[in-house]
Amino acid sequence: MINQALETINQERELIHMPGSIQPHGLLCVLSESDFRITQVSLNATDILGIDPEKLIDRPLEDLIDPDRITEIRACLDPTSEQTNPLNLSVMLDDGSTRFFNGIVHRAISGEIVLELEPIAATARRDFTQSYRNIKDTLAKIQVTKTLPELCDLIAKEVRQITGFDRVMIYRFNQDGDGTVIAEDKQADLLETFLGLYYPDTDIPQRAKHLYLLNWLRLLPDVNCQPSLLTGSQAASARLDMSHCVLRSLSPCHIQYLQNMGVGASMSISLIQQQRLWGMITCHHSTPKFVPYEIR
Repeated sequence: MINQALETINQERELIHMPGSIQPHGLLCVLSESDFRITQVSLNATDILGIDPEKLIDRPLEDLIDPDRITEIRACLDPTSEQTNPLNLSVMLDDGSTRFFNGIVHRAISGEIVLELEPIAATARRDFTQSYRNIKDTLAKIQVTKTLPELCDLIAKEVRQITGFDRVMIYRFNQDGDGTVIAEDKQADLLETFLGLYYPDTDIPQRAKHLYLLNWLRLLPDVNCQPSLLTGSQAASARLDMSHCVLRSLSPCHIQYLQNMGVGASMSISLIQQQRLWGMITCHHSTPKFVPYEIR
């Protein structure tokens, strides 16, 4: 009991919004306000771009990305602009080759401009037609549901069909913060069901619940990945607030929790009602699984 209490205290004190590292399937850059020079970058730049991260520090983003795309990045930071994430970016590498990315840009709570790059295949095409049809069909089904259980069952089924996860659950919080799995859709060969299971308030620390309010969707494509640290010219004391970062690495406690469950990949979608966290859609997969930004 004492060990559980100490673990809960440690989880509440953990600065999970400022981990100083990202998940390694993408690249994160912090840009200067005036001229978009790279002031911080994740150490996996060598793997993603074939460029030593130290050689990227203080380098203009225009060295890597077409100036027209720089204009689009700036537009994404303007709340009055119609430009939205993700941006289709091509990065010119030092060896003369080009690599393609989904670019996600935002201004951090701590004020920095953050650009995250998720690699995509050069042949990848953005065909939203099928996605639009899927969502349109799902919304039509939602409109004819008559009860909350019927609605939640439908959402669990539709989310699993769209994303391809092994298991999708709807998790609802009560007034005390405790949670219950009220809907589930899973592969038939997954004999164990989580439907009806109850979880105490301490199962999800308050800091984590606050982040679920700020960032409505969180993807962990590989539970067993090794996080990539950030490096840069900014003082170590001015740590980056990564609350809105899609690549933000997860708490070691949460990683251990998923590993204990035998989960290889996970995704969570926040359910918000009147600016409060009503519940979550939680997706689990037995092996690593990446879900493209467009589907998310």
